[in-house]
Amino acid sequence: FGLRHSFQHVIHPDRMVNDVGVKIFGIPLSIVATGNFTRIKEQKELDLIYNETGTVLRSDTTVRIDFDNPVLWVGWKYFPLLLLSLGSRAKSPPVTLCTTYMDTNLRLALARKGGHLIFTRGGKASDAFVNNWKIIQARAKYNKFLGSILMMSMVG
Repeated sequence: FGLRHSFQHVIHPDRMVNDVGVKIFGIPLSIVATGNFTRIKEQKELDLIYNETGTVLRSDTTVRIDFDNPVLWVGWKYFPLLLLSLGSRAKSPPVTLCTTYMDTNLRLALARKGGHLIFTRGGKASDAFVNNWKIIQARAKYNKFLGSILMMSMVG
């Protein structure tokens, strides 16, 4: 069991993708969660976070991410063994992040409860599989469509 990768993609104008990959007994597994993000501009909301957690967040770089249901992918890019939506129970609660520093290779962020996050470019983020999340999301939508057709044909 080993971590293969952990990526966070910011897709303009307002989408975020988290992709965490591991290997179990030599078989790759990824969990992909997409979500929308919105900038938190209201000082009242930032004050509520501060009163609740003691974390000071900046109004110019703080976002709230509302994630969709995550998708589990087991197998290889062209030979998937399993593709499964994990449903709403596995869905991450909303996440609040404040970017405290960013340049072309590095982004530092502070989480709502005070956690520090470091995001980098390069390294594994330059590998070909970094965009596999697009394939996973496309196939998950296709599988959901096929599942709906199958259910309708069984009912009819």
